[in-house]
Amino acid sequence: MPRIKGKKEKKYISEQNKDVFSKNKAENFKNKSFEAYGLKLPPIISIEPTNLPEVEANELRMDNLFHLADDSYALVDYESTYADKSKLKYLSYIVRTLKRQLSRRMKEPTLRMLVLYTADVARGDTNPDMNIGCMQFHVEEAFLSELDSEGIEEKLRCKIQNRIPLSENDQMSFMILPLTWKGTEAKRECIRRCFELIKMIEDVELQIFLLSNILVFTDKVISKEDSNMMKEWMQMTKVERLFYEEKVQAVKDAKKAAKKEAKKETREEIAKSMLEDGVSIDKIMAYVKPLSREEILKLQAAL
Repeated sequence: MPRIKGKKEKKYISEQNKDVFSKNKAENFKNKSFEAYGLKLPPIISIEPTNLPEVEANELRMDNLFHLADDSYALVDYESTYADKSKLKYLSYIVRTLKRQLSRRMKEPTLRMLVLYTADVARGDTNPDMNIGCMQFHVEEAFLSELDSEGIEEKLRCKIQNRIPLSENDQMSFMILPLTWKGTEAKRECIRRCFELIKMIEDVELQIFLLSNILVFTDKVISKEDSNMMKEWMQMTKVERLFYEEKVQAVKDAKKAAKKEAKKETREEIAKSMLEDGVSIDKIMAYVKPLSREEILKLQAAL
């Protein structure tokens, strides 16, 4: 094909040709090293494809992400079993969180990977570390099997029945209480007991807070029936709270209107007194605001 004068010739290498190129050069790279680049690494044994297709769903969601007081971020996952391959999932959380934070801030954030194991996993059954040479990865672990389930539940029950406010630690304990029991059925029974206790709490906002977090924390074990029942109850409570807020706002509006009316009556009394003293309407308007000329004329006619 002849060249077109005045235009530069472009050279294209198809994706298929790149593959062919890689295959042809693979044997030539075998047993070579990066020592020439100043990197002391083991020799090369093969070339792997450079295209890395995305085989996972684009949406990736961890159980919780918390911004802590020291400006670090805690990525939290709840597990009822242990598997080494779960660390790959945690690394995905970290990479995506890191990307998002770097797009929002200049400096690199401090990230912590926390795994809360239910009572089904004991300390010693897990390995919190991964070392793959170029990266060392550490997971901070918590074992809910080490908590006193019955003692915590009894303490919460006693406080709620006696209308004693729940502390911050009490609330955190409440949300993970079902996970401190071993076995699915024991967890579900605890969820139902927690539901009944929460109904006894007078603070509606605290009720919603505890229920919504129990739904999140126990998402992997709660039955569909219990989940739907709690969601319906939460919705009903929101409606009741809405009516309450409307009632409170109506009372506030009524008080505000009454106060405004009282101020108006006071202004009118002052204007009447000034009219009786023979003060001109213009002076009254300047002194008693915001009475209009028409309002003052009506008062004058009434006198």
